[in-house]
Amino acid sequence: LATCGKDNDVMLWGTLGRPVCGRLSGHVNWVSSLAFSSDSNYLVSGSHDHTISFWNCRTFQQISSARVHNAPVLCVCFTVENTVVGSGDEQGYIMLTRASDGTCLRSVRGHFDAVTGIQFAESLGCFLTVSYD
Repeated sequence: LATCGKDNDVMLWGTLGRPVCGRLSGHVNWVSSLAFSSDSNYLVSGSHDHTISFWNCRTFQQISSARVHNAPVLCVCFTVENTVVGSGDEQGYIMLTRASDGTCLRSVRGHFDAVTGIQFAESLGCFLTVSYD
């Protein structure tokens, strides 16, 4: 279980009410979204500091951080293979970023308002997004 908020950190929790397993610090503004990799070894976070960060859940260390957005990041998700991260921002942009090094692979203006949700649809081979528009 992972949570995030206005304290700029990500908290990893144990199951069944166990205490905090780890605190992931590195963002400079509040963290608005989280997604685990399919094997739960990695986590991606999106923040109002316009970055997405990649974390190792076993070591609690930040692997990398990428400023691929020009607005607060509101949603993130991994592809099933954990190779690409999709993210959406407050200005309606969707970014596809290589998980291994944070390189932006594609930028799409998919909406006219904030992108509030993103999910990879494996059977369709595409990302599905939702927005205020």
